[in-house]
Amino acid sequence: MRTIAENSENRFIQKSRERRKREGVRIGGRRVSVLPEHYKLHYDYKLLIVILILCCFGLIMVYSSSAYVAMNSSKYNNDDCYFLKREALFMAIGAVAMLLISKLDYHWFVGTHKIFYLFVVALMALVDFTKLGVEINGQRRWLHLFLVSGPTFQPTELVKIAVILTFAYWI
Repeated sequence: MRTIAENSENRFIQKSRERRKREGVRIGGRRVSVLPEHYKLHYDYKLLIVILILCCFGLIMVYSSSAYVAMNSSKYNNDDCYFLKREALFMAIGAVAMLLISKLDYHWFVGTHKIFYLFVVALMALVDFTKLGVEINGQRRWLHLFLVSGPTFQPTELVKIAVILTFAYWI
């Protein structure tokens, strides 16, 4: 049996939850309404099926274009599925990242677009004006992932996201 204090505490918690749902939350200095719970649980299954079909088609194309090279090269252990396995691994990592990101409240990014944009501009400046930029095939467009050595990436890939977030904020 509950005490009076427990009942009043539960009513207070329930009322504050209802108020937050009704009034919304502040994100980036703007009041944003909270999405109903049923929006957070459902996916656009038609879009998901199209994505899966395109991924399967991509795997078929990777295998058909690289099987001969991988099979005849000791560099790839004479494994004709070497590139297929590698592409499937990266596709699985991307799918997990897609599912995790789809659970985030996208309104949070509205408040961070300026910081992200400035960060990306700083990365572009690192490529152009410092020795941290890596020249590959005569073009200086890459940075090492760990700024000294290791895998490289192009900051322009992050610029695409920053521009989309900034334009979405302006609109």
